[in-house]
Order: sequence, then C-alpha cells, then structure tokens
Amino acid sequence: MRRMRPRFRLSVPMTPAEVVARLEEQLNRPDCPCDGAVAANHQVVELRVLERDRHFWSPALSVTVAEDGDGRGSVVHGLVGPGPNVWTLFAMTYMGLLTLLMFVGIFGLVQWSLGLHAWGLYGVPALILALVLMYGLSRIGQRLAAPQTFVLRDFLESAIGAPGIERSVTGRNPDRESPAPRRGVEYDS
Repeated sequence: MRRMRPRFRLSVPMTPAEVVARLEEQLNRPDCPCDGAVAANHQVVELRVLERDRHFWSPALSVTVAEDGDGRGSVVHGLVGPGPNVWTLFAMTYMGLLTLLMFVGIFGLVQWSLGLHAWGLYGVPALILALVLMYGLSRIGQRLAAPQTFVLRDFLESAIGAPGIERSVTGRNPDRESPAPRRGVEYDS
C-alpha cells in the first residue's frame, strides 16, 4: 500500500553542516530546478518546485539532516508530501468529515435506540462515500505530482552526491514487489 506521505532515510559520509552547505550551494545556482529554504538551525531544508512550474498538487520535500550515531557521517531524513496549504486542507477536511460521521452516527443510533425513525443513519453512507472520494482525490493528486516529486528527489541526490533513492512514490506497487535494497538507503516503515 502506498503511503500518503512517503518517508526515506539516507546515510551519507559527510557532516550535517557539509550536507546543508552543499544543498545551499546547489540551491543558489541559477540553473537549479527547484526552490528551497534552509531553517535557522541549518539542519532542516524545505525543497519545492520552481514557482513557474507549481500547481495545486505540487509536492514539497522536507529534509532533516542529523549526525549519524557513529559520528562518521550524517543521516538525511526525507518526507515527501503536498504543499503545506494542500496538506492542511485535506487534513482539516478529513477531520471535519470524521467528526460529522461520528456525530451523525451517534445521533442515528440514539434515534434507533429510542424507537424513533433513525433518519440520522442515512448520512453515514454518504459521509463514508465522501471520505472515500477524498482519499481517491488525494491519490490522483499524488500521481499528478509524481514527475515533480522525482525532480525534487533527483535534485537532493545530485546535490549531496548520494546513491539513487528507490522511486516508491508512484509507478510501482510495493505490495506486489519489494524494492531492491540500495547501499546507503533505508526506508522507514
């Protein structure tokens, strides 16, 4: 099953400061394929596609760099997801629909337990259908964002000189086949 916001972890033989410096250097190049921002603590980087290429479903790649436990390098954690505005919209819509589903379901069950006509239960299938449609819409958005997701991930790989990251966002069904393990790349469960 595909994840709504895939995560990956990548080991690199550089210090966190070197990784962030490389990312900053590549982001400042005029031919850079994406925009980015480095947080004040210099260990969090947000990558987005260029403004001219953005659309509603454009992804964002949140990168966190931490020192490796052995002290010999760094661990780069990546989180691919929709832009913050789209993520907030979907999260609030899901929360609203689930709250309404709970309210309508309880209201209908109370009507039924009192021996009244349980017309409140008629809303339960409609709200479940709305949740399924929202999930389907998010999957469509994920497919529409796939090419830009690959641009962001390829930029990250080339900027820090890391081995290729298995493309598990779209184009593969992880339930049918397991990704080939790559040196230095681990996937979070």
